[in-house]
Amino acid sequence: MDSMAIKNGYTAATEFSNYMPFIITGVFSLLTAIVTAMVTVKLSIKKFRAERRWEKKYEAYEAAIKNISQSQGNVNNLFLWFKGDLQLDPQKQHNLVETHSKAMSDLRQAIYCGGFLLSNSSTDCLQGLMDKANSIIERNKSNEIDSKQWASEIAIAFEDCLKEFIVIGKRDLKLDRR
Repeated sequence: MDSMAIKNGYTAATEFSNYMPFIITGVFSLLTAIVTAMVTVKLSIKKFRAERRWEKKYEAYEAAIKNISQSQGNVNNLFLWFKGDLQLDPQKQHNLVETHSKAMSDLRQAIYCGGFLLSNSSTDCLQGLMDKANSIIERNKSNEIDSKQWASEIAIAFEDCLKEFIVIGKRDLKLDRR
């Protein structure tokens, strides 16, 4: 080998070693950026899923509250009708009973399906309402209570349940200000 080739090889190696810190820094920076991006994406997906779950829970609570309110309004109208304070033609009577039946059916569905999203205490509250309503209905069927008392007791049961359910929902959705 001639000395010129050795000198050129040494110079090339020296020039490469001068760039080595920059190359190492670049590789570490690239690896850091990749890891940071992966962690950021994973956390963003986790946050998105948590927000979506919260929205679904909110919608489930909202639907149940609407059903309780609808049933409560129907029961109040039935109570007024039984007392004679509200005059309803046969078609309106039928519609009132039908909307009440549908709202009660929707509440039963909320109890069964809501178990995936709603807290246990909220489904227990709804189940308690259904049990109490069924008990009052049975007492009415066996003539222990008259229709006015039936409607009054059911209206109170719905009102109590609605108040409790809203408190439970706020706590479950972390909307209470305590």
